[in-house]
Amino acid sequence: MTFEQQYQQLNQQQKRVVDGLDQNILLLAAAGTGKTNTLALRIANILRQGLAEGNQILCLTFTNRACKEMKERISSMESAKDITVRTFHSFCFELVRGYAKQSNISTDLMISDEDDCLDLLKELDLSAMGCDNLQPVQQFINHIKEQKMIFPTLNFQQIIQYCYQHDRMKLEQVCSIRGNLNQVQYRFLLKYGAGLVKRYNRLLEERHSVDFNDILAKGMDALSDETYCDRIKQQYHFIHIDEVQDTSLIEYQIVEKIFGNAKIMLCGDYFQTIYQWRGSKPRDIFGRFTKEYHPTRIVFDQNYRSTQLLLNASYDFLKTSFPQQVQDIYGEQMQAKATDPGNPILLHCADHPADEAAWIHQQIQQLGDVDLSRVAVLCRNNIHAYRLSEELLKINLEGEKWIDFLLADQYKFFRTKEIKDILAFLRLAVNRYDDTSLARIMLGYVRGVGIKTLQKLESKDYRTLGIRLNDWLRPGIQTGNPYDPLQKALLNENVVVFDVESTGTDTSSDEIIQIAAVRIDAEGRVLEQFEQLLIPSKPVGSSEAVHHFSDSYLQKHGRDAKQVLQEFNQFLYGRVVVGHNVSYDLTILSSQLARLGLPQAGYIDDFDTLDLARRFYPELPNHKLETLSQLLDTQVKSSHDAMDDILATKDVLIHLVTKKLPEFALQRQPIYLAYQPKFAKLAQMLQQLQKDAKTTPLQELVEQVIQSAHIEQLNNTQQQQNHIQEIRYLVRELSQPEKSCWDNIHALLEISSLSATSLDRMLALKPRVPIITVHQAKGAEFDYVFLAGLQDDMFPSYFSQKEGNLAEERRTFYVAMTRAKKQLYFSCSLSIDGRTKKISRFIGEIPKKYLHVI
Repeated sequence: MTFEQQYQQLNQQQKRVVDGLDQNILLLAAAGTGKTNTLALRIANILRQGLAEGNQILCLTFTNRACKEMKERISSMESAKDITVRTFHSFCFELVRGYAKQSNISTDLMISDEDDCLDLLKELDLSAMGCDNLQPVQQFINHIKEQKMIFPTLNFQQIIQYCYQHDRMKLEQVCSIRGNLNQVQYRFLLKYGAGLVKRYNRLLEERHSVDFNDILAKGMDALSDETYCDRIKQQYHFIHIDEVQDTSLIEYQIVEKIFGNAKIMLCGDYFQTIYQWRGSKPRDIFGRFTKEYHPTRIVFDQNYRSTQLLLNASYDFLKTSFPQQVQDIYGEQMQAKATDPGNPILLHCADHPADEAAWIHQQIQQLGDVDLSRVAVLCRNNIHAYRLSEELLKINLEGEKWIDFLLADQYKFFRTKEIKDILAFLRLAVNRYDDTSLARIMLGYVRGVGIKTLQKLESKDYRTLGIRLNDWLRPGIQTGNPYDPLQKALLNENVVVFDVESTGTDTSSDEIIQIAAVRIDAEGRVLEQFEQLLIPSKPVGSSEAVHHFSDSYLQKHGRDAKQVLQEFNQFLYGRVVVGHNVSYDLTILSSQLARLGLPQAGYIDDFDTLDLARRFYPELPNHKLETLSQLLDTQVKSSHDAMDDILATKDVLIHLVTKKLPEFALQRQPIYLAYQPKFAKLAQMLQQLQKDAKTTPLQELVEQVIQSAHIEQLNNTQQQQNHIQEIRYLVRELSQPEKSCWDNIHALLEISSLSATSLDRMLALKPRVPIITVHQAKGAEFDYVFLAGLQDDMFPSYFSQKEGNLAEERRTFYVAMTRAKKQLYFSCSLSIDGRTKKISRFIGEIPKKYLHVI
């Protein structure tokens, strides 16, 4: 339907949101009240009225599913091409990457998922911890880094001491299994935890990577730079934040920094707050927003999703649970707008889980020929989900009627071995420093290399010598010296140090406005110089505050971008390139060359003084060019002028090559030569992949990985084959021809890191009944929902009862009820593992008129 047709179908409150473009809005919208569609119409209306360009509109939401749905709805009415619709972590990641060039962060930054982080911990010597379980260590590091965001002036040791004094229970929970505290591990983390976090962070830095907490912490750091923060503020004229009830105070504090003079709309529902354990505090956020931005308060109280009975049942449960709060927000009654009166909720109390599973199986059979992806089994936790899935599988195997089920927790698409392997090759194609991915590939695809070999190569002794795993990917490794191409090029006067300034920090769309480069000899003398200003096709905007080149100045003094880049390609041809944090310069160069239809730069190899400094000066507080320039007293100091920066960089380079590379060179050489034959074939393959990644479309590159690494032959179960086929479909969907090949690879890697599962894709690939937790179902809706495992001590959970905190359990139960559109089923098991259980108290709080007991 057109915008006008959809607008006419809105109720009065929804129209207020779409039309209220000159005010800040606080929207309180319960599940099923048409919030997503209304928000899409509001954004379409902003574009229709010419109040902002697409790139001046920001929409943040909670899940990738919600982002996709929002873009699709806007696109049905207006072009959504340039609108920023992202999850919170994805947006923060863009902030971090955008600021990387000015900071100590590698510009080809990647996200390490939870599995990658566990692999990273395996490289640290934790033998004194008295425990092989690394999950508590990961949780400990996450907690300390979260606290660091709250108390930025404290160091890690002080934060650990603060937690020990004020929140000891949290630290003890981290080191406890089923309530039993591991005293040795606990004492180890208290004593050595600060150093552990530092070493862990250093490993992430070396791999050009961040974990999930870093995304927020470094995003906060980036916006602490007033100049950078002002640039982001000026960019967005309208900001919409959806699902605010799931946002932590830290996340809100980050995004609040860029509100500026934009019109802000916050959307949320107090009663869908089910992430309080992750720091979500909607009351605090709504209160702060109301006090500081004086928004118009709009409440959606008309439900379009569920049948009348299901809406009334969930709403009455809500009123019983939170009477005063419901009265304050929604008044007397939520209005059911569905015409279907609906059927009662069916309740079955089973003797045990096998009986409960049999009843669920039977009820699904009775639904007849329905789309199984529109049916879901929801549980409070994974324990009961696993138990039911096992019983349902037995019923399938023994019975005549087979029903396909999907245990979502077992189907973490991007975490499966075969997909992780493919992604590891792609990560190395654009980031040769990712030793975590390299270790994974070496273990799986290099004959004769096992855990002990990798432990030796990544040992503290080898690291002290300056050895890193990625050294074996360098062409010079054949001589026993990974820096051989650099040192020879210096002797042959064939090294180019270069830097660029640009209209912004998005390498896929921004443009170079200044290139400065020098060719140097082994003494650091400048032999040849290249310095040009380019006329961009887009305004420099707020980036002028960084590089100080205005649009008018560039028009007057700049040259045609295509001509300059052709000349620069000739300057680089056949040479070794060096820069500080050079990946940004190389990436934006590659991207703009592709956009202009020019061939890629023909340089031989590249080296980064940022990585060299990290390796040989590991104890520095940071490795910014300014820091190194001061430390080494370079003749020219770093500034935001490209020529100043490259002259400082070339002095840093000469110091590192003459003073640091010779140290331990003789000890390194025999080690490199001993292992080089083992890794020669893999190195050759990855070097070719890194070259092809600049020019080969994503689909072709993924196929190249699958074929050259024999992924299909080595992962040959039916499920693995299905996954490999699915990644082919996925890259076909994600590839954007207007973007460079590198940019498409980075887009895929970002999605894979921030998405543990992709429930929608799983169900679209093959309709199945998902067996998932209520939290995994957040934001989804189904026609038929089985809410299973409704025993006290499970829903509500044992710990919530023990701590006397049932509020979040009640909200979680309400969210579960509101996932159903047509029919809701309740089931419980009155005996589990020989122990008698009671039916959930929550069922007793639903009026009997809504229930039909089986």
